[in-house]
Amino acid sequence: MHKNFANTRFLGKSITSLPECHSTNDFMAQLAAKGRVLHGDILTADFQSKGKGQRGNSWTSEKGKNLLFSIFLKPPFLKIEDIFLLNIIAGLAGTQLINNIVPEAECQLKWPNDIYVNGKKISGILIETSISKQLDFVVAGIGFNINQSHFALPTATSLKIETGKDHDLFSVLEKYSHAFENYYGLLESGERNRVLRAYHDKLYWRGEVHTYRSHGAEFEAELIGINETGNLVLNCGGISKQFRTKEIEFVS
Repeated sequence: MHKNFANTRFLGKSITSLPECHSTNDFMAQLAAKGRVLHGDILTADFQSKGKGQRGNSWTSEKGKNLLFSIFLKPPFLKIEDIFLLNIIAGLAGTQLINNIVPEAECQLKWPNDIYVNGKKISGILIETSISKQLDFVVAGIGFNINQSHFALPTATSLKIETGKDHDLFSVLEKYSHAFENYYGLLESGERNRVLRAYHDKLYWRGEVHTYRSHGAEFEAELIGINETGNLVLNCGGISKQFRTKEIEFVS
């Protein structure tokens, strides 16, 4: 991909495409350290040799089949404690994209960073930051299964599996960028509650009782939502408990 987006407000005015790199997030951070990127710049790769997910997990993808990209952001309106909102809008943009392409698909957001279609994972998001005395910059890394049709795990899916056809990667990225800009604009204009309502409407397992694991122990609880700092809130036998990202696992 060597084009830039003509009809976006700020996203993708500069797109750097690599055949391969360790991680688009790491490469973008290196460019930022050298002052070589601007707000809204996008970096894509056909293949990541060390793609990253949450909890130190890896993200694997067939070369040239999927979207692997990072977005560079410098949101002056966002407080450090509100960075999780970027994770939320990145996910919401993904659900909007999918439902535009596959209107009948059940598209949900699994806390904290995954997009699910019809009960299977199609995308993962990793937000990384540089913070000194303030928020210096954010790199939003996104892996999106587009044209891959076979996965090692039966819990994964792609747009090709869901639609039965291949999709143009640049076109999908451009559509995603438009959706991301729309939700970013809501945050920028102070409509945080509207964004959170949209997130809760798409939240995987919300209002259902399932099994979770925390500190090695499994228990059943009802997923209520997230709180004002982005932590997961569960109803555990009538008691509301909050969990940070590394404190809780979804079991079944």
